[in-house]
Amino acid sequence: MFLTNDPTTEIVAHFLGYFELAVEAMRTRLGYEQIEAAAASDQLDPALEQHSAEITQKFTLGAYQPGVDYIPPTWEIRGHSPIEDIAAPAPFSRIHLPPIAADDSAMRQHTQAMASGPFIGPEPGSVIAIIAQSITLSDDDIVVLGEYDGPLAFQSGAAAGIALLRGAATAISSPVTDASGMHTERDVPRFVEHVAEVFEQLASSEPPPDTIINITDDIEGTYVNGEMVETAPDLIEALPEHLKGMMGDDEAAPEEPTETIVEVALSGDEVAGTVTLEAGGNLLVNEAAFVNAGVGGAIFAIGGDLHQLDVIIQSNAYFDTDTVDAGVPGAAQNLPGTTTAINSASFVQEIRDAIGEAAEANPGVMPANWQVSIVSGDLVFIEWLSQFTFASDQDISVLSSTGANTVVTTGENVGLNGVSFVNLGLHFDLIIVGGNLYDANIIVQTNVLYDNDTIRMLGESSAGTGGLSTSGNLLWNEASIHNVGPTSFVDEMPDHYQAAMDDLDNGDFGMPTGFASDMQFEGFEMLRVLYVAGNIYDLRYVEQTNILGDADMVALQKAALIEGQPEAQWDINTGANALVNIATITDFDGMGDMAYVDGQVYSDAILIQAEILAADNGYAGGDALVTEVIAFLDVDMEPDLFQDSGLGTTPPAADGPPADIIQSVLA
Repeated sequence: MFLTNDPTTEIVAHFLGYFELAVEAMRTRLGYEQIEAAAASDQLDPALEQHSAEITQKFTLGAYQPGVDYIPPTWEIRGHSPIEDIAAPAPFSRIHLPPIAADDSAMRQHTQAMASGPFIGPEPGSVIAIIAQSITLSDDDIVVLGEYDGPLAFQSGAAAGIALLRGAATAISSPVTDASGMHTERDVPRFVEHVAEVFEQLASSEPPPDTIINITDDIEGTYVNGEMVETAPDLIEALPEHLKGMMGDDEAAPEEPTETIVEVALSGDEVAGTVTLEAGGNLLVNEAAFVNAGVGGAIFAIGGDLHQLDVIIQSNAYFDTDTVDAGVPGAAQNLPGTTTAINSASFVQEIRDAIGEAAEANPGVMPANWQVSIVSGDLVFIEWLSQFTFASDQDISVLSSTGANTVVTTGENVGLNGVSFVNLGLHFDLIIVGGNLYDANIIVQTNVLYDNDTIRMLGESSAGTGGLSTSGNLLWNEASIHNVGPTSFVDEMPDHYQAAMDDLDNGDFGMPTGFASDMQFEGFEMLRVLYVAGNIYDLRYVEQTNILGDADMVALQKAALIEGQPEAQWDINTGANALVNIATITDFDGMGDMAYVDGQVYSDAILIQAEILAADNGYAGGDALVTEVIAFLDVDMEPDLFQDSGLGTTPPAADGPPADIIQSVLA
């Protein structure tokens, strides 16, 4: 049966098909436009470029790169390297201290005190700093300027000479530097007592020439090479000229960059030229500054013993005997043996009166209560520093005039170790120590220089005119110990001090009534008190060592590279090295002028300054130390240990270290 729709339904059914056709047409048009766009974007790929293969490649030598072995084709090495291999000695003795763990008993006392009242202050923490810095440099260069087919043989004796000099220089400091038995902070008492005992025995011996040993209860003032002076010498003024700008405080204005210009002066058939060689000029520096203010108190009360030790040991050992042929330009003006050795030590004792300042600021005010900080175990402040620098700068140079201005630099190396350490802690009005107090500041400085140079002429007559310098070295040790603390000690401890010590040890944190009427604390309304039930270990140790082997061999060829060339101008420098050790210790122990010590007081100040020179006996590297030094130091050496055997140690292979062919020239 067919049913007709109403007019509205009829109209919708009639036009619905048109709507569907319109949508379909829109879809078709969209797809077609995308196809047209894709077809338009398709283009032919460009033609491939043709590259011709170059079978023969040419490579040019670039700048020197460390770790890349390169042998110049103009230098043919036959056999072993002619440079003696110096083995770097062991730098220093290390100590290994374990970290300090928190004491459970201290935490229990802290909790108990918190329950009794608000009188517990912050507990100071222990500080252990072990620092080791080491530099080892091998800069042994071979330079042949021109053509030379002869053998290069040079027996410097540096290995044996350095070993002998260092053994003599460190013999007197070995009781300090030998810290092999110090493994924990509890070894500090044995270490301090051992050092004091050994040097007291040395004080009774007759010291060798140019050596001072000063051991007393306390030392004040500045000593330079064994003599007391008012003003310490200035390092900048003593340095070689070319190093003053490097070590000075004021930075010089940078120079405008200039191009390297080779000047050639032509006069007929003659060509004039200069040759400048810098084979020395090395600078080795160890610098350290320590400031200790871990805990400071206006008044100290020590239930046990007090051990104070201040030590400065300085040694300069050098061998500077040069061999110069008479025909070498400038040989007549060369001054042999102009090495300068300086040992400068300063001891300063400063007293501050915090008690008097408080009484003046608050007259009539007396303590009504106190705040107590508790350390149930030991309190440790140890700063241990070892700085070691070793450099081998043995150069062999065979030079000829090139008819131009030529500058060859095979030295001027710089080694720098620097440390600055500041320990800032808490300040207390009263510090009570149930055990012992060990307070030690030790500085050991050693410089060893072997600078035996050889300047030869390859020919019978003079090679020209010029200047020559084979010495002018500087060995510098500068040390300072500045103590801030009491110098007078009272062995009778007041009753309320002893009562406070007993009460705190038993967990009673109340202030004894005696402190309320003690005029020592006038001006203090609330006392800040530190109680250390165990010991206080307060040790600073600085060891600085510089070792330089700068034995150079320079050979000048009379034959010129250019036919008819006139005599050249030569300027040769194989010295002007500087070995510098600088160390300062500032130790803030207390801000008062006195302390109570219930036990014994052991106070030692030790100063040793030594200058060890090798005797000129015409033998480079043998047993050349003066016999007085060996007898005094009692060095245990086998007779044949330091005999020169030509090259000293087994020479390395031609392509192995330390002969890094003209490193500083190409670097």
